[in-house]
Amino acid sequence: MKSNKYSFLELVNLNEIWKLMTSFYRLTGLSWALVDLEGNIMTHNGSPVYTGWQDFCMNIHRENPLMFQSYIKSAADFHDKLSFTNHSENGLTNVNVPIYINKEHMASFFVGSFFLKEPDIEFFRREALTFGFDEKEYLDVISKIPVFSQDHIHKSLDFLTSAASVIGELGQEKKKLLDDKQLIKEREETLKFQLNILKNVRHCIIVYDTYGKIIYWNDSAESIYGYTEDEMLGKNIKILYSNFDLEKKVPLNIQTILELGEYIGEWEGRRKDGSKVYVDLRETVLYGEKNEIIGIIGVSKDITQRKKVELKIKESLEEKEVLLQEIHHRVKNNLQIISSLLNLQTHYVEGEETINVLKDSQNRVKTMAIVHEKLYQSPNLKDINFKEYIEDLISVLFYSYGIESKNIKTLINLEDLKIDIDTAIPCGLIINELVTNSLKYAFPDGKGILKVELTSKSDNIKLRVADNGVGLSSGIELENSNTLGLKMVNSLVHQLEGTLNLNRTGGTEVVIKFKKLKYKNRI
Repeated sequence: MKSNKYSFLELVNLNEIWKLMTSFYRLTGLSWALVDLEGNIMTHNGSPVYTGWQDFCMNIHRENPLMFQSYIKSAADFHDKLSFTNHSENGLTNVNVPIYINKEHMASFFVGSFFLKEPDIEFFRREALTFGFDEKEYLDVISKIPVFSQDHIHKSLDFLTSAASVIGELGQEKKKLLDDKQLIKEREETLKFQLNILKNVRHCIIVYDTYGKIIYWNDSAESIYGYTEDEMLGKNIKILYSNFDLEKKVPLNIQTILELGEYIGEWEGRRKDGSKVYVDLRETVLYGEKNEIIGIIGVSKDITQRKKVELKIKESLEEKEVLLQEIHHRVKNNLQIISSLLNLQTHYVEGEETINVLKDSQNRVKTMAIVHEKLYQSPNLKDINFKEYIEDLISVLFYSYGIESKNIKTLINLEDLKIDIDTAIPCGLIINELVTNSLKYAFPDGKGILKVELTSKSDNIKLRVADNGVGLSSGIELENSNTLGLKMVNSLVHQLEGTLNLNRTGGTEVVIKFKKLKYKNRI
């Protein structure tokens, strides 16, 4: 399996090999050629790389198909190992010296042909006849093939083996250099690609050292801040700060980032033209090869338009909150006016029943007025503190009916709940009706105990109103009552999607269970 990704010609200097082997030829008289793995003579700049090859090799041996096939077979048999090819019939001898680079056979020195003893002329005379050569010309070529001693060949072979080893080592070094060059090229291309990404990414990327000096500035940074790369490289990052301490070389938040490792949040900066810019920013400590802190990299995106929209929305909400406060305040005032009119009307009517009806209506109006009062006093104008609301409501009812708390003891157990207006008004009216009913009818002697409890679990709310008074008449059913107040209780419980239970033991106890109503869009 081929492991080298380079050709032999890429790993060696053929010109230097030719010079070396030409000297080898002059010293030893041995003809040589540099051949590839298929046995073909290599070329350099269009010329074959060999020295001293005889006419026998070039004009006869390779021109005759039968003899050339014999040569190819012997080359294939011995091309990857050091070998002698000796034709015992005619005495011609060749030497093959393989060249390995990085343990892979890539070429060979082919040396020959030569004789190790004087040739048998009669044999070659017959061979000329067999292959159809001109006898005189063929024998003349044979006479020019040198005869060497085995000692001479072995010494020459030692040199060739060493030369092949050196060429292999040099080739391996060249391969390392080419690999390194290729690796550097790939890394440069990768770095160029990454830098191009950083340069063209839509997010602003700025890198600065631990002293605040800017060392990287991409195109998006120029787009956001208005400064070019040439203008900013080497400048201090504080130039972008809308507020910074001129006495300090390093802006305060750089020290914080270096201590904490990163910063994430919204940041207010300053453009080249002096205008403010808002960015969503993440800054992280940058480490060097030895894990030392070398700077900070900041990645951000422009959110100026979003901040402007948010500011407008905030201003609009503030205006609406003021308006909503005013609406609740006016509704509360109007309800108080209605309550005052009802109170005034009681002075112009006759009959206790009529006066009680007007007073009950007045209390119902006050119940709703207190809700709006609590809403415009609430920070979010949505939820009210229901505990405070019930306490105020009970106090108003006691005052309305002229009852002193020392005569009727009130036991109030209320959780600190936040309830919106959709739940507060029906719930408040229910409490108004139940407490009013107890105050008016439960205590004929003017003394007793009134209990109001409000508990919750998740969104489930439990309201309990109880007294130890005379209790409801057995003929009165809450679900089918003819009185306006109790009809209202049933209707409001249904509005709250709740349940109602009545217990007449030891007085009157009403337990109502319901969930907080989800706000329903009015439009």
